Amino acid sequence: MEYRNEIKFDNGYSASIICNNVPNTIKSYGSDSGWFEVAVVGPDGDLDYSTPVTGDVLGYLDFHGVAAVLDQIKALPPKVVDGKVVKGPILSLPSR
Repeated sequence: MEYRNEIKFDNGYSASIICNNVPNTIKSYGSDSGWFEVAVVGPDGDLDYSTPVTGDVLGYLDFHGVAAVLDQIKALPPKVVDGKVVKGPILSLPSR
């Protein structure tokens, strides 16, 4: 079984939700039992380990656990980068 989804929130954060127990791949935490793994994704599109939600990926979550983590991510204050509130993906354009 493989499930992957990313849910974006108005505060600029996203949640990466996966359940992967496909043979010969890197499996998610708890996937052998059908559990899910959730990570906080920052406005820059990278995993963000600096939030109060968690300093790591959260694994072994059932549907209720996933919903609880989603509520926590949704409640985070918007991310501030260089004194500015970031509410969406940070895009780096190549310099000319």
